Amino acid sequence: MVAMEGSGALAIEERGSRVIGYIKSQRLRLIALVYATLLASLAIGVFVPLPLSYAEYLADLYNRTIAREYLALRGFANKTLFILFNNMKVLILSSVPVMGPIFMYYTALSAGMVLNALAATSSGRVTHLQVLVTSLTAPSTWLELLAFSIVTSESILLSVQILKKGSLKDEAFYMAAALIVSSALLLISASVEALATIAASR
Repeated sequence: MVAMEGSGALAIEERGSRVIGYIKSQRLRLIALVYATLLASLAIGVFVPLPLSYAEYLADLYNRTIAREYLALRGFANKTLFILFNNMKVLILSSVPVMGPIFMYYTALSAGMVLNALAATSSGRVTHLQVLVTSLTAPSTWLELLAFSIVTSESILLSVQILKKGSLKDEAFYMAAALIVSSALLLISASVEALATIAASR
């Protein structure tokens, strides 16, 4: 009897570990899929045809707001916090069930369109491919994409659970963990980007 109970407990434990392993693998696959599709959205934004007037509007808006504010800041800490604050706003909004993933893909596409506009209004000094490659050679870009992919994938899973009216306890835990990990990645990314900017200005 004791042996049967022991083997039963072992079987349950084995089954549980398999389920946990399956969940982990599914999450990793979803993160990889979201990562690839966010990268694709960024690239589409860079190469989508834009009317010159709209490209000029986007480039002017970017230069008058984000670029000017960032370049006016002095010191590593101020630049890092500026980047981190803007990225954290995107991260938090992307964690919202249902609407969060839509917002994240729109943001990736919009970021690509800004790069598109900067290339289109550069009077031929840089091409669209060059601005994309320059963006992708920055380590901060890959770290940001990873952070956004982790939270967006969790938002998708949370949305599915809500639509299925399933238990949200586990998904809420995973979302909290995803936000913590992604926030740390964004802090590292912001630090790297700020250091790169300071080094380039010297």
